[in-house]
Amino acid sequence: MSTVVDTRSQSPKEEETPIDLNVPDNYVAWAIKNQKELPPVTWNNWWRELNYLSTAAFSVFYYFFTGLGITAGYHRLWAHRSYNASKPLAYMLAIAGSGAVEGSIKWWSRGHRAHHRYTDTDLDPYNAHRGFFFSHVGWMLIKPRRKPGVADVSDLSKNEVVRWQHRWYRTLILVCGFILPTLVCYFGWGDLWGGYVYAGAARLCFVHHSTFCVNSLAHWLGETPFDDKHTPKDHMITAFVTVGEGYHNFHHQFPMDYRNAIKWYQYDPTKWFIWVCYQLGLASQLKTFPDNEVKKGVLTMQLKRLRETQEGLSWAPDSNDLPVVSWDSFQEQALKRPLVIVAGFIHDVSTFMDEHPGGRHLIAKMIGKDATTAFFGGVYDHSNAAHNLLSMMRVGVLHGGMQHGLDDKRVPPAQRLRVARYNELASPKISSLLVVLAGDDGLSPLLKGQVCSSHHSDILFLSSFSPRCRLPKCGSSLVLPPGFGRSMTELVLKKGDIAVATLRRPEALADLVARYPTSRLLVLKLDVTNKADVTAAFAQVEKTFGRLDVVFNNAGYGMLAEAEGAPEDVARVMFDVNFWGAVRVSNEAVRFFREVNKPGIGGCLLQFALEGYTESLALELDPEWNIKVTLIEPGGFRTKGISHSLVNTPVHPAYTKPTLSTAIIRQFLANAELPGDADKAVEVFYRLAALPDPPLHFPIGKDSIEASKKKTASFLADVEKYESWSEGLNVDQAR
Repeated sequence: MSTVVDTRSQSPKEEETPIDLNVPDNYVAWAIKNQKELPPVTWNNWWRELNYLSTAAFSVFYYFFTGLGITAGYHRLWAHRSYNASKPLAYMLAIAGSGAVEGSIKWWSRGHRAHHRYTDTDLDPYNAHRGFFFSHVGWMLIKPRRKPGVADVSDLSKNEVVRWQHRWYRTLILVCGFILPTLVCYFGWGDLWGGYVYAGAARLCFVHHSTFCVNSLAHWLGETPFDDKHTPKDHMITAFVTVGEGYHNFHHQFPMDYRNAIKWYQYDPTKWFIWVCYQLGLASQLKTFPDNEVKKGVLTMQLKRLRETQEGLSWAPDSNDLPVVSWDSFQEQALKRPLVIVAGFIHDVSTFMDEHPGGRHLIAKMIGKDATTAFFGGVYDHSNAAHNLLSMMRVGVLHGGMQHGLDDKRVPPAQRLRVARYNELASPKISSLLVVLAGDDGLSPLLKGQVCSSHHSDILFLSSFSPRCRLPKCGSSLVLPPGFGRSMTELVLKKGDIAVATLRRPEALADLVARYPTSRLLVLKLDVTNKADVTAAFAQVEKTFGRLDVVFNNAGYGMLAEAEGAPEDVARVMFDVNFWGAVRVSNEAVRFFREVNKPGIGGCLLQFALEGYTESLALELDPEWNIKVTLIEPGGFRTKGISHSLVNTPVHPAYTKPTLSTAIIRQFLANAELPGDADKAVEVFYRLAALPDPPLHFPIGKDSIEASKKKTASFLADVEKYESWSEGLNVDQAR
């Protein structure tokens, strides 16, 4: 059965009339003529004619407002304490940060401090080594495999604003993250849904990824102008998408600096915001890292890159690596190949003769001759490039060197300014070890007031060679550990006594510093060539402990050279360290024992080197001072610890015969396996300090004893052999 609807019964009002039912036939012309057009869009009114402009503008504003809550508030104010904020500013930043919905200040700062403390390790919650995705959002999406490293936020737990925000955080994120931007757009210009979608949700998405880029993009894109130890990098793009947090390499090096970008043209609106707040009195104590140290970081990286470039180049062979050739031998060899002398170096110019811009004949006439004058202006004053190229042709060094006044010509221009590591330039100076021994009665159970001193051969202290390095003007340097100082320090601490260790680089004892409190181990920086350093070290001992019982004076290093071939400048430096350095320490020790220690206590001086000086010192001391001196003369001991240098000079041409003593010593040092154990030796030194009347001379080690016996026997033999020569030499008595 079907149903029929009679539409004729419906009234006209109930029918839906088409909107264009009654338009005139000429509607287009009629509409254009009769409907009023809005004013045209011009440069003066375009901004009023855009759809949703107010919502878009507010969304951008609110993005920066909540973004600054993170960068200027969460990050630089609370996580790094790079400036102080007034209460109004602090509350405003806390509210703005809540609108970013990234956790409370306390939670966010705890993770960020762990990130800085454990950068690029498994304890770093955003570890960049786990990939871009992980450091960006993966660390939130994937359940962490371990807890982030420990990071203290106790200071934030005491902060009024932080506690308030942490307590009301859930309410704040709803209000500031969604309700506030929605209501502003609704009541401001009637755009309810636009406010919720754009100023709320979309803006929040951009803020989140802006912050996430600091953990990911800032560790992936850019350069490392301050340090390359970790992954943080600087880049302008990252700065633009993170409200100025893109200069991340600077930030990780100087995290407490309120700036992220230090150059005026670098984009860092967070820095500008903090500075404006400072000018308005809302912020104070803006922290900046010393500019001098910032420049050091930049210079270090520049030098490192220059060093990498430098190591990729080929350089002229060093004089120490070239054979020394006599004049006669040079002329003989020049008959077989084109050899020319310039600045004391012999050059093989066979590959360059035909390429010489001045013609082959100019070089040919100098073969077998010294062309120094001609090369440096006599015929043509060659360019630096020509000098550099010539240096690559070196094949030998002329015995006797070059004429006086041309020393600077020996070094090619390209090598006059080079990048060198610290251990290639450092003077091989090792300071003394000061040992304070204290028993339960306030006096050392070993000493009760004595003094002891020692001599050693620096060469015999050698236990192992390190890789070669360069020292200015003195050929190759072989690094050896002194060991006795380190071993003595460890023994003193093991015995329960107090140790004061002095050395040029205190960081070498970082492991001991970490294990012992300052009441047991005091490490001081000291260069024995600086008298003020020595005085200051003993003054610090007096200030800290008020007494000193033993000084183990083992500063020094050795030089392996024939007496005739020892470079005077190197020998002078070594003498300043080995002799005057030890004298400075000895003199200050005696003064301390005599004037600072209680009367009758005295002290013990264990001293290396300075045999004549030590013997004289022992004779001069007043017995009432109770200061005893012992000269320790050790043999060959395998040592460990802080390294110092044995300067190994080139062999003098006249001493190449293998049976000569210096040749034997060089061979011995190259192959010897030293028998002595340094740790056992310092046990003996410790016992030596306990003797009530220690010996003036104390050879230790079988080899040292044998050498001492031979020396003594030889000395006695000479005395007995020529004893008669001294007879009849007294002044004749007047009759």
